[in-house]
Amino acid sequence: MGPHSLAYRVLIGDENAVEIAYVTHDGAETRPHCQRIALAPPWDRFEALGWWFACPICGRRVEKLYLPNAQASFACRRCSQLIYTSTQVHDARVDRLRRDPRRVVDILGGRAAASETEYVLALKAATL
Repeated sequence: MGPHSLAYRVLIGDENAVEIAYVTHDGAETRPHCQRIALAPPWDRFEALGWWFACPICGRRVEKLYLPNAQASFACRRCSQLIYTSTQVHDARVDRLRRDPRRVVDILGGRAAASETEYVLALKAATL
């Protein structure tokens, strides 16, 4: 499971950072963690006020950090290997079939040779 308690401290000075202390629970086991995350200043003085996080793994400037259940430390979306649901369910092959409705009709009507996969994709294209 994720953290059940979290405390933070902002460190401004020679080292601009946020220090995060949190506890994770894995079944009956409780693990305390402490992580220091560097803060990255705005690109220039015209940018919106505020600081960015520097991902502890890749160093990219990011607005948000994540702590997935299997991870012990905060990281950006890319390093945490998180993806949006829409990219999990989207299939470009269905889009191509939707742009060619005659092909969908031919596949579903049995007038075009199609693999089992193509048939399923045509069904999806017809129902969207």
